[in-house]
Amino acid sequence: MDAAAMLIRDAGLPGQPPVPRSAIDTLLGDRFRVVGSRRATRSPYRSATAWCLLHSGRAKDALELAEREGRISLHRAAGKNTPADQSACYAILAEVYFFNGWLREAIACASSAKDYAREAGHEGRLFRAQGLLSAALAWSGEINRAAVIAREAREIGEPRGWTNDSAARPLLMAEILVLSRRADAAGIAGICETLERNGGRDVISRGVTRFCTLVLKSVEQDNRQIVATARLVTHGSDALLSPPCILSAVASMEAVAHTHLGEPGAALAALQVGGSSHDHSVCYPLLEATVYLQLKEFRKALEVTDHCVKQQPDHAVASLVSVQLRRALAYEGLGLSSRADVAYSNANHLAYECGLLSGTLGLSRAPLQVLFDRMAENEPEFAAKVTAALPTNYEYPDRPGPNFEPFQLTERESVMAGWLMTDLTLPEIAQELTVSINTVKSQVRSLYRKLQASSREEAVLRLERTGLYRPKVYGQSPG
Repeated sequence: MDAAAMLIRDAGLPGQPPVPRSAIDTLLGDRFRVVGSRRATRSPYRSATAWCLLHSGRAKDALELAEREGRISLHRAAGKNTPADQSACYAILAEVYFFNGWLREAIACASSAKDYAREAGHEGRLFRAQGLLSAALAWSGEINRAAVIAREAREIGEPRGWTNDSAARPLLMAEILVLSRRADAAGIAGICETLERNGGRDVISRGVTRFCTLVLKSVEQDNRQIVATARLVTHGSDALLSPPCILSAVASMEAVAHTHLGEPGAALAALQVGGSSHDHSVCYPLLEATVYLQLKEFRKALEVTDHCVKQQPDHAVASLVSVQLRRALAYEGLGLSSRADVAYSNANHLAYECGLLSGTLGLSRAPLQVLFDRMAENEPEFAAKVTAALPTNYEYPDRPGPNFEPFQLTERESVMAGWLMTDLTLPEIAQELTVSINTVKSQVRSLYRKLQASSREEAVLRLERTGLYRPKVYGQSPG
């Protein structure tokens, strides 16, 4: 293995200096010159190349390389590479999968890295592997297990001063996610300070530090600051370079902040960035459902989450709990109490087993209390366990309703609302719909009355606040 690849292989170990840009560029340059050569087929070389791509803002290219060649080459290299080399390569792949939102694969690779580190008797590699494993577990929602692995990593690293090293970044992220479930703002703030001091300055480090800051602001319920910081990540200079899992998570946190501020339209607009992660550890349908609940669009809340509960077998536990809670509220809103009770009970049992019980971000407390009271009647022993497991001395965030009365439009009115939001004039809309201008004017007047608007500008403003009515594509019929 050449010198550059060796430097990168050891990049995540405690005590290692930052990888020089020249080493990254050397390896990425070689990648195009040595394709098909014997050196390019070696697993350490492939893994190091994937690391370079990830830390150069090319996370998807790194994922493609890991999927196409990385794991296969490591299986073939078993018995040829040393256990230490195998651990290093698996740790790199775990990092690549993690930052692309492929958490099952990240957990599998981090577990292999941990096993090989133990076989090699290399505590630095074990510390790195356990940090990656705890981060992937915490992100996926397995909080209890993540806490155990994180504690083991800290027992190795703290006596050696490694927990203040840049190598501790995955571990610190895991600990922040665990502490967020306990609403421990002071503990999170301390870790954020450590990340600021020692987290590094590449695009991955900046993304992690800003994400962790947003977690702190969420616990502190500083929603305006969440919106400002989130937009710096999603619209700033790093937007095209940040790894997918960070972008998706940050956009989702902005959306939750907007729901707490009673701004459903802005919440849906925030979700135009990125999308659900591979296994829905960041789940946009549940965030859309949150907005629909706020607008009393209960059937839409169920529709957008149907895929999550019926056709998504690999759905991450963390967001699945939230999906079930929202479906419970939607059923309750439709008067389907028995279905609401089943969904609510399922969500709480899953949350209790994994250590996910915490404040229900983006949801109103009053209807949840109704569901909890019924669960307490039906399952008194379990309800007592839930109460005991919840954080104490913490005021759970409650989101206000929108500062306007949500309006329900008919299908015909919804279509006309979409056309109204385009740049077309009323005669041009009539021409597109092949109806008379008088028909369009009549439908528009009816829409104004329902929206309590006196002009097109005012009507469009009110429609935009909900986020539900988008400009229509030309050629769509009025229904």
